[in-house]
Amino acid sequence: MYLRLAKALCGCLKSTLLWYKLFKGTLEDMGFKLNKYDPCVANKKIKGTQFTIGWWVDDNAMTHDSDSVIDDVIADIEAKFGKMTVTRSTHFPRHEFLFPWGWESENQHEGVVEAIIDL
Repeated sequence: MYLRLAKALCGCLKSTLLWYKLFKGTLEDMGFKLNKYDPCVANKKIKGTQFTIGWWVDDNAMTHDSDSVIDDVIADIEAKFGKMTVTRSTHFPRHEFLFPWGWESENQHEGVVEAIIDL
């Protein structure tokens, strides 16, 4: 039996690629330029300062000098994809983590930054 899905199915290679193309295209439409060394990092100069967003499948990390600029970019992304859970980093000021499908607790990533720094 074969079925045609109305939406992409999580866990399939093709759905991952479709999501990447959609999210990348959204950021490019917002004026972001992809990093030539890492295709999951995009940058844009906003109010004279670099805004950086990196993404891993459906998780995002972003940074900018201005909290209000970060809030504006989050609002633009949410306008396209719907409400997302936003966790403010306790390790880096003006650094946001977006978890589109409802990770409720920032404690789920507790210790990750320290582990990376210790490497």
